[in-house]
Amino acid sequence: CEAAGGCLLSNTIGSKNPECLKLAQKEETDVFIEYSDSFLDGPSILGTVATESTPVVSVLSEVNMAGYAGADEDGTVFKWNPVFQGTSMMTYVHTTNKTLSRSGRDREEYFNVQLNTDGTVMEGSTPCADDAAFAAGMRQTRIRVHPAITKIVVTEGFSVWTYIGVCSGQYAALISWGALVVAVYDTVKG
Repeated sequence: CEAAGGCLLSNTIGSKNPECLKLAQKEETDVFIEYSDSFLDGPSILGTVATESTPVVSVLSEVNMAGYAGADEDGTVFKWNPVFQGTSMMTYVHTTNKTLSRSGRDREEYFNVQLNTDGTVMEGSTPCADDAAFAAGMRQTRIRVHPAITKIVVTEGFSVWTYIGVCSGQYAALISWGALVVAVYDTVKG
């Protein structure tokens, strides 16, 4: 929760989710996100923010940022992605990198796309709007899950077919360079 006055979190789908959870600023919790066909379903976060450019909440991702100052030995960084008022579409990417052995081997990333900035509380999208603690002026963030899930598997690039391809490419290069040398020699020799 990034909102100064705290957040009211609800998730209208999924049996593991609370009805309406109160979070203090910078308090963290796990939210079980599922896909739904209804635009009303999904996590809803209410909070008071000063401007449209102030995030209401942030989502944690394991991002590959090799060379980044805070990255570990595999280049993995745990990065908070801000989510602003309005509706956001989250795309889930699961990467299994078999060339790494530690934290970068299995990563979960969420990519956020802001669909609109209308933070007006959408009727029927959260039970928190009926909560006694609900105050006028709260803005709503709605997170919707993109229906496509991307799974990436990175493996060692070397195989017998790779070896054959490299050798064939080298042979083709040798023939090309040889033809160029013969052509230049014939031109110079006259």
